[in-house]
Amino acid sequence: MQIKINLYDLGARKFAIIGVPPLGCCPMERHLNLTMMGGNGGCVESMNGLAQAFHASTQSLLHNFFLGKRVNFLHNFSSANPGVFYSLGNTYNTILSIIDNRRASGFQVVETACCGNGTFNADKNGCQSGSNLCINRDEYLFWDEFHPTQAAARQAALTLAYADGPEFVTPMNFSSLARLSFAHN
Repeated sequence: MQIKINLYDLGARKFAIIGVPPLGCCPMERHLNLTMMGGNGGCVESMNGLAQAFHASTQSLLHNFFLGKRVNFLHNFSSANPGVFYSLGNTYNTILSIIDNRRASGFQVVETACCGNGTFNADKNGCQSGSNLCINRDEYLFWDEFHPTQAAARQAALTLAYADGPEFVTPMNFSSLARLSFAHN
């Protein structure tokens, strides 16, 4: 809470909060699933469960039930500090939607990194001089064993900025948050 109060004192009024993507689906986790966990190279569900728990905990903080009464943490904060607004971006659902609908999202490869070595281009040395490098990085979801490509980051940003519906961002998309006027005080 102290951090938010300090940000408020510095003039911050709009908070765009971004969750954690499905970490268990990044190339490194798929590599570990296949080579060390006896799996099939699919997403590591225990890691994805942690990402989902983070989002649920953040959402619970924002929409907390206290003594049987719904109390919105940031709503109470905004009552004490006029003009505070927020949006919570669900990057877990955003990235999983790309993975589940790769071609519709414009991606051909969602399991393997564009740059790296070994299985899924995700051996421990990462992307460095002499690594395998894909021909068209815009067709890949992941640049290296952990990080998205620029095309994937752009797609996620556009989803969080303009998507309608709570599966990707709530209570409003980031574009709507940015357009809010301080006249709402």
